[in-house]
Amino acid sequence: MVCGLTFAQACFSEQGTSPRSAEGSRLKLTLSSGVAGAIAESSDPDGFIATRYVDEGRLPDLSREEQQRGYVLFARHWMDLVFPNSIPARSEVTDHLAAFASPGECEPFTFCVRSVKEISGLDITVGEFVSKNGATISAPEVQVVRCVPRLWLGEEPVREEGPVGVMNMPTYLEAPRLIDMVAERTVQFWLTAEVPPDAEPGIYEAQVQVSHDQSDSYSVMLALEILPVALVKPDLRLGFWDFQRPYQGEIGSLDEVYQTMNRHGINAVFTHEGIYQYDKKTDTYDFSQCISISDAGGVTVDLAGCPLAERAEAARQAGFLSMIYNTHIWMFVTEEVQKRHEREVLEKQSRREVRRVLRRYRNSPHYDLIKEEIKATSEKMFPLYSDAFGSLYVEVLRSILAEAEKHGWPMLLLDPGDEIRSAHVRDKTAFPRVIRFLELMKRAGATTIMNHLSPTMGDEYADYGSQVMRYLDVGMPGLRVGSRSPYGATIEKTARDFTSLGIAAHTYSNSGQAGVTPDLSIVRFNAGFFFGTLGREVVGEFDYIFYRPEEDPYNPTDGRHLWSHERMWFFPPQAESSRLGGRALVLAAKRQGYDDLRYLKTLENLLDLAESAGDSPQVKEVALAARGMLDRMLGSFTFTDRSLDTNRRQFRSEWDSVSAAPGAIPVVKGKSVLHNGWQYEDYDRSRRQLAEAAIKLQQVLASGNSNIGK
Repeated sequence: MVCGLTFAQACFSEQGTSPRSAEGSRLKLTLSSGVAGAIAESSDPDGFIATRYVDEGRLPDLSREEQQRGYVLFARHWMDLVFPNSIPARSEVTDHLAAFASPGECEPFTFCVRSVKEISGLDITVGEFVSKNGATISAPEVQVVRCVPRLWLGEEPVREEGPVGVMNMPTYLEAPRLIDMVAERTVQFWLTAEVPPDAEPGIYEAQVQVSHDQSDSYSVMLALEILPVALVKPDLRLGFWDFQRPYQGEIGSLDEVYQTMNRHGINAVFTHEGIYQYDKKTDTYDFSQCISISDAGGVTVDLAGCPLAERAEAARQAGFLSMIYNTHIWMFVTEEVQKRHEREVLEKQSRREVRRVLRRYRNSPHYDLIKEEIKATSEKMFPLYSDAFGSLYVEVLRSILAEAEKHGWPMLLLDPGDEIRSAHVRDKTAFPRVIRFLELMKRAGATTIMNHLSPTMGDEYADYGSQVMRYLDVGMPGLRVGSRSPYGATIEKTARDFTSLGIAAHTYSNSGQAGVTPDLSIVRFNAGFFFGTLGREVVGEFDYIFYRPEEDPYNPTDGRHLWSHERMWFFPPQAESSRLGGRALVLAAKRQGYDDLRYLKTLENLLDLAESAGDSPQVKEVALAARGMLDRMLGSFTFTDRSLDTNRRQFRSEWDSVSAAPGAIPVVKGKSVLHNGWQYEDYDRSRRQLAEAAIKLQQVLASGNSNIGK
């Protein structure tokens, strides 16, 4: 298969349920949402309130055939969230679905079944795609969209005085099985076509059969147009924080999880794993398995069997290009240095280094504060500033980097500490500590990365920030669409500032909140067209976090009140609630945004080639038209106040209508759309325009009318 393992393989781990065995237990879809039960199970039920989606549409008059079948089949754009009470318009009722794709692409078809009476044994079967020339593509994988109680606004209350809203929302994709439905219930099906890299261009058709126990089968035709476009892989770093809590294989093996990420466009990953064994009971780190120092002081690093090695090898197998590594070797170095050197010697070295460091800030208006904080850091983390510490730290780190290179692992990006700006507010030693680490990392030849900071930080953070920038290779502030806080500048300005300093600009968790509250529109934009608009100078992005349930993944009101952190882009199986698990809708949307990006970068690459191809009038004419179309397309986005974002995104701003009056049940209506000037269909229409322009450029560049290579 073009995408490596099939999506079906990715959805079922050894601990899960196979598609074959899943067919043995029916899925029963009632009108109950499960929200009341989820709130009742909370330790603070008064802190939550059920939020409802209301569809004010009216079911169209039914034909005799529809009445006999017991359901209405309709199609709605996959970005448009479909709820159990969603009602179709007559214009949406259809038995034909169409899509286009390029070789090597995965493309969804979606349709919905709205029951008008109780039906049992609803079944979906689909055949392979066949072209007029007899070429075939494997049948699309069928999945069911499952709904789950989710926090409607993350941690934010529905009203200023609270409580937090919980709504039954379409959330993830699950393997199909026979379905029993009550009357007036809607279910959505998601069919993913995987196009082989060598697929012949043309129109391919497949037939879907919809049947249940009380009716004959009904046919739906799928038409898939394969375009003659060779899509490129974007030259960007696209990653995930992998797991926050101890990972126990709930959603598959480590290899399977990384493969799933890679099939959705991910080429980088962050890991907390290191080169130590951690004992939670004693809160201690044992480095002895991986690092040893001889009596003569020689350093030996052997990463075989270390947790980092497991992560790095899985990342290599998945095709990842880089990996963020948050090293903790300072703990090992601190202990070893104090064992091998007299304290008086270390104190003398430290005083000398502290004086050198303080000279950097001598013209700062915050000098006295910084001096106090650096001296406190020197005492608290003694012997951090000693020459002995620095020398051993560099030697150990060089050995680790050499081992990683020897094994052919993805490039390690060294992270000296997470969210340092926030950490410094709580612990005034954070900035001095990481600046010391950064300097030593660069001395060891490492590539460095930090998040949640920017060249535009103010006050004493600006002084610390200027020192961070001296040793930083990748900057990753937690900016959002249009947000100016806490960095005092937009994404565009911040990215330009990083670039001017020779630092690669990344964004951090633009779509992370979507792992809490399903938000397909912003995920697709941020994974794709963002990089052609607000993120023109952004060359990478990491999202937080691929998998972090606090307690029950299907009940967001439990756990330790870390609701905004309970992010899941993939759901585990749960036998007791008849949940088979699968990828979140937002992960599927991220894949589509990634494909938008591939089309965008393919056309940009062809334009670069055409504009350097020589004096061919035909090439120039086609390139000029394509460039104009691209500029108009990207310029058609509008970022108004409604699209502005904060660290806690106001999901309510995206709905057509929201009612949250005191004393009443909060209600949302209509569609959920990121207000950037585009509707759902604009993304697909624009992708088609990119494809057609790319095809024309390919044709003229290959026609012999250009002077390529001359």
